[in-house]
Amino acid sequence: MRTLFFGLLVLGLSVSCGYRLSGLPRPGEAPKTIAVSTFENSSFEPGIELMLGSAVRRQFSRPGVVEEVNQSVSPEYLLSGRVLGVRTASRTLTQKIQAIEFTVTVTIVPVLTRDSDGKTFKFDRLARSASEVYLASFDLEVSRKNREEALRQITAVLASRIYDEVVFLTAEAES
Repeated sequence: MRTLFFGLLVLGLSVSCGYRLSGLPRPGEAPKTIAVSTFENSSFEPGIELMLGSAVRRQFSRPGVVEEVNQSVSPEYLLSGRVLGVRTASRTLTQKIQAIEFTVTVTIVPVLTRDSDGKTFKFDRLARSASEVYLASFDLEVSRKNREEALRQITAVLASRIYDEVVFLTAEAES
């Protein structure tokens, strides 16, 4: 009985103090609207901009304080950017100097622009680069698939970081 009382007390105090679930709009507040355009690909990796765009759209499609809309709807913000590079380097070598692990790194430059006044917002360094390790194989098809999966993981991480940064930047811009 005592635990139930303290649980209800903590719940009541947390609600009255303004605590809420992170990533959700305040009651009665509409989510910010954003249009996500496909990033330019300045790297030599074909299709990386589409992979990244798909991951970013997946992040913005979930309910939250920022909602993705079509550009024709006149969104409050526009997210665009450029994939600067995709770099692959050997990470672990055998005694016969054969690579058994590779690291692939994707570097991007995301740009958030407020539609009303054209102001652009700078992204944190963390949201601009990510790396992943994948295993090499003597079978080229297996190595290619491992690298592709590593790129998918990287784009998912970058998309999550971009989403978090957009939520932070839009909240900061409103205050």
